[in-house]
Parts: sequence; structure tokens; C-alpha cells
Amino acid sequence: MDAPWDHTWPDLADVPALRKANSKLSVLFSKLSFSEKTMETLHLHIDSVGLDCKRFDHSAEGQCTAFKLLSSLGLHIPDEIQRDVRSKYSIRSTDRKEVKGKVKNPHHIYTRCTRIYQCLCGTDHQAGKRPSKDRQIGWENVACISWIKIVSTHDEMDKNSKKMLCIDEITGIFDHTEACESLVQMDRDPRIGLHLEIRTYALSLVKLQVPITQLQQRCREFAKDKFGDAPGNTHHRFVLNDHETTSLYRTYFAELGVPQRSAAEENLEKWFRSSKPSPPDSALTDACLYYKHCGEDPSDRFIIIISTPEQREMAWRYGHKKLVLLDGTFGVNSARSLLFIGMVINDAKKGIPVVFFHFTARKSTTAAHADYDGPLLQDLLGRWKQAMGKNKAGEDFDIKVVVTDNDTRERNALSIVFPDALLLLCRFHTAQAWRNGVNRKIHIIPKGPARQEVRRIIAKFLLVLLKDITKFEDAISHYNKHLDYFQKLGELPNALSKKKSQGGLAFLSYFQSYLRLREFWVAWSPAGVAEAARHLGVEPEHVPRTTNHLESFNGQIKHRYFRAYQHSGRLPRLDVWILTLILKVIPAFFQELAVKEVRTQYFLDMRHAPPKSRYDSDTS
Repeated sequence: MDAPWDHTWPDLADVPALRKANSKLSVLFSKLSFSEKTMETLHLHIDSVGLDCKRFDHSAEGQCTAFKLLSSLGLHIPDEIQRDVRSKYSIRSTDRKEVKGKVKNPHHIYTRCTRIYQCLCGTDHQAGKRPSKDRQIGWENVACISWIKIVSTHDEMDKNSKKMLCIDEITGIFDHTEACESLVQMDRDPRIGLHLEIRTYALSLVKLQVPITQLQQRCREFAKDKFGDAPGNTHHRFVLNDHETTSLYRTYFAELGVPQRSAAEENLEKWFRSSKPSPPDSALTDACLYYKHCGEDPSDRFIIIISTPEQREMAWRYGHKKLVLLDGTFGVNSARSLLFIGMVINDAKKGIPVVFFHFTARKSTTAAHADYDGPLLQDLLGRWKQAMGKNKAGEDFDIKVVVTDNDTRERNALSIVFPDALLLLCRFHTAQAWRNGVNRKIHIIPKGPARQEVRRIIAKFLLVLLKDITKFEDAISHYNKHLDYFQKLGELPNALSKKKSQGGLAFLSYFQSYLRLREFWVAWSPAGVAEAARHLGVEPEHVPRTTNHLESFNGQIKHRYFRAYQHSGRLPRLDVWILTLILKVIPAFFQELAVKEVRTQYFLDMRHAPPKSRYDSDTS
């Protein structure tokens, strides 16, 4: 019987022979997972019977003998002899070391592998380096003491044509115990790996961001085309398990640089630390403007400022001495974190995110979505401004107009870092705050026509302020007019008028804060839009009144851009989210933007009539 692995017998003449046992029994036993009682039985067997030890020379006859023994024991060798999923043997450890060729070819390096196999019927799932609470092994533990060590030599210098050359040694306890020999059926289904071709195809679909349901269907069709209707064979299965996508995503992100069984904070520290960072891609280093790891103190938090070179270029082109939108959101990944995004608007009125301020909530807080303050935002904005450096004219990065929501913490931080910037309030957020205020304050009025009447009066009052009045004095006069109206309404003798008066006055009392300072009135009034237009040198209708561009992107970054990288609807881990943002999402955004610009220009070009041909000019 010939050995099945690819070989050329003259190659073996240069392979050095195995000189001596390459591991002590104490070291070897530390790699096995036996219970204490089974280990005692093992030592008694070695003391009384000894070990089975077979060494093989590098001749054809010696290697055929080695293969016959491998076959009789039911052993496998990865990439050479496939494992039967019903086998009782499993590899517990693999050690590799380099050995030099003989005198004729001393520069050739071979790899000598030492693999330790253990019978699963003696494997204690609660022992070893990675104990588990529940037994996931199909075979029952009946204290079998069989284990085997195989030493083999491989040629791996050419990574594209690795091959095993020979078996050098097979040592151990070859015979199973009587209890193990009598055991012929597993207690539970065995773990059967997905066929490599199907798994490779499934991974390619993951990389193409194919939805899970569609991925499963396409894999079923691929398997049927390749292997027919069979669910599997004695080596692999041809169907995806219910939770196969979890394994696929782990593999995918491991290829990107997120190892399995690694903590998010460890990966982030490894990628972004100031001293000798080791990111999986240099793009991470290029995109990180500032990084701070989260310490052990309850008040510490993780912080990172992300802006790729392309984003910084867009910030200078469309944000320097121009308008920027700023807004915050949460719930983008599995960490208790917040994300603030700075966005500019290009000439085609498309919003472009130019910076991401991402930080976790403090461990001591309960309301993670609101765990930030003015000084924190001031620090982040200041670091971004500093990291932007200077342009070719020697100017520091500056902003003339900023549109935000009603968050005073954002506005205070912006006014300190960019003191000359005009701060405008988003009309949508302002109107939403007023609507909520109306609902709270007029609740005292009984439901029905009376409440609706007061609601209409207040709505008309607010609409005039928001769209028509451009002078602060006129706004105060308009407010006082309605204040006088509701005060006089309360002087009427009927109870319903008094309720209407109380509701109207309660709202006006709440609304007074919007008119207390002229600077704050400018932020939400038409006067602010006119002033912003003068700052920017554009017409008022070209000044954005809302942060809708940014709100839209917030929705896309939570759903559209990251949906393909989620599995079972779960949010990605913090390190996975940052890695995907920098390597996938931001590049995809700019690629899509470039395609749209080219498409727009194409249609503009196609509006023109075709030029006259030279034949037309000749006949004229």
C-alpha cells in the first residue's frame, strides 16, 4: 500500500533523520486533557506495560508501513489525510520547528511537526488549558487512556506548494480501554466542519455584503450543484448550521485584523497606542487624530477622533471659513458610547462627514446617552482643530457658521474653540422643542375645541417668529402682544377662559428663554440666516436651516452602512465598528460620492446637442 501524500522519493535523501525523542513525558502530558483519576491510570499503564513506539526510515517501504499504521489507528493529518468525523481521536496540540537539510543541501529548511492526539472517550472537558462547563464532545468520557504522538516532516518553503514528505515517528498508547472499545455510538451529534469550498464561497458572499437570508440560499444552491442533495459525508458537511454566520463573521473580521477571543480594548490599544502601534492596516494610523484608552478609574472613558486624509481634505475645501453641521447620536455599536459627527456640504449640496468624535460613557454613569459635558466637547473640538494644522496660506482651520441642535453643551464648546463662528439652531430641532413645550404647557386645558384653539394661536405665533420677523425689537413686540392677549383672557369670568389663559401663559413663560438674549434669538430666527448668508457670501436660501444632511447620515451609519457587518441583528463590537468604519464605510461613502458626481456630469454633458460632423460642414 502506497502512502497517499504527494512525494518524490529522491527528496527524502536530504531530510535529516529524527535523532531522539523531542519532548519529555511531563511536557507531553500537560497538553492532554485527562482527569486526575485517568492520569493515575495512565501512569500505572506506562510503568507496567510501557509505550508503543514506532520509528520509520525514509524509504518507500518504511513510509508505506507508517501509512498502514496510521490507517489502522484511524488517525488523520491536516491537509494530507482527512479526518473521519466519527473518529475518536482529536488533535490536542501541534508544535513546529525548523530543521536544516543534510550536507548536500544545508540551506534548505524543513518543518518538523509534532502532533499530539487524544482519544475523545478519555478527554475531560473540565481539564486542560481551556476547560468548559458543558461537554460539547460527542463521545462519552469512559476514561480511555489512549493517546498518540506523530512526528512528521514537511516542505513548506514554498507557501503555494506545501507538502508532507514523511512520517518519522508514531508513539503513545495505541490500544483503547475495553470500555472505549465497546462504545460504538456518540451521545450527541459530532462537530462536523463545513466543506472548504462551501465555506470559501460563503466568506466571499460575506465580503460582498450579501444579506444573511440570501447568503444561506445561495450556499444551498452552490452545495447542491457541487455535491448533490447529500447533507455531507464522513469528512465534511455541505449544509450551513443555524449559527454558521457567527463563525463566518469571526473569520472575516479575523482577516481584517480582529483576532478571535480578543478583547476590544486590547485590540484598540494595540492599534492606536502612541508607542509602537501595530494596526492591521496603515489606514487606521492615518485616520486617527487622537486616541485615549479607558483606564480603570470609574470616571475614565475611551476617546478617539477619526478623520481620514480624504475627510480632512474635504474639511479644508468645504468647511474652512464656511459652514459645518455638528450633531451627536448613540447606539452605533455594542459599547456604551456616543458619537458626534462634523459634516460639511459640498457644491452639489451633498453632506460629507469630515470628522467622528467617538467616546464611551463613564463606568459610573447610568444614562450613557447623555454622559458628556461642555468641557469634554471643547477638548475634542480643540484637538480636532489642532490636528487639522494649517493650510498652504499658513491659516489655522476655522469655521464661520455652525448649525447644531438645541444642546447648550455643544454650543458653549463651539463658542470657545471657534469664537468667531456664528451658531445657528436647526429649525427642525427648534420646532420640535417648541412642539413638546406646547404639549406640556397646555395640558392643563381640557381636551376639545378650547385646547385646539390655544394650540392654533401659539402655532401661528411661532410660525411668524420662525419665518417672518427679522428684527429683535419686532420679535419682542410680537411676544408681548400675545402675552397681553392671554393675560386679558384670564380676566374673563368663565372657568374655561381662565384655563386657556393659564395654558397660554405657561407656554409663553417657557418660551421667554428663547428671547432673553439677542444672540440666542439670532440663532433660530430669519435674522440669523441673513447674517450667516453675509458671512458666507451666499444668498439666504443657500444657508441650511436644519441638520437634516447629518440626521440622514446618522440613520445610514446605524443601518445602511453597517447592516451588512451585523449578524443576527446585533450591533458590532467597538473595535470591529471602528475598523469597519475606517476600512470599509468611509471609503465606500467617498466611492459612492465620486460615482454620483461622474453620473451627474454625464447627464449634464448629454443635455447638449451633438456637434456638427465634418460632413455637414462640407455640404453647406
